Amino acid sequence: VKEALADMGFEPTENDEGDLTFAKDEIIYNFLRFDEGDFMIQAELTGNTTVEAINDWNAASRFGRAYLSPEDNSVYVELDINIQGGGTWENVVNHITRFLEETVPDVQNAVFDQGMRRAG
Repeated sequence: VKEALADMGFEPTENDEGDLTFAKDEIIYNFLRFDEGDFMIQAELTGNTTVEAINDWNAASRFGRAYLSPEDNSVYVELDINIQGGGTWENVVNHITRFLEETVPDVQNAVFDQGMRRAG
């Protein structure tokens, strides 16, 4: 995954657990690995929004989920990538690309009032 992200033009860093962090358009992304072999990509955004706006986005969206964190009032946008039983790196890259280029910008446009700022 680290090589795939590098091939996409990112400079991911890896922590002791094997999770990756990289940035795009001033947004910090986390690529988390689970013991089952599945992955999750996550973005943290901050700005003025409501639970209702996030719920509306979730109800209308297929590729990802968003939620308001009760700890820090950030909006987390996540996408699970399930490769149990098989999968290709091309499919993983397609999921990452859709998340970066469509899902996160769609959340930004749909749930934030003017003055949205990026976490990071």
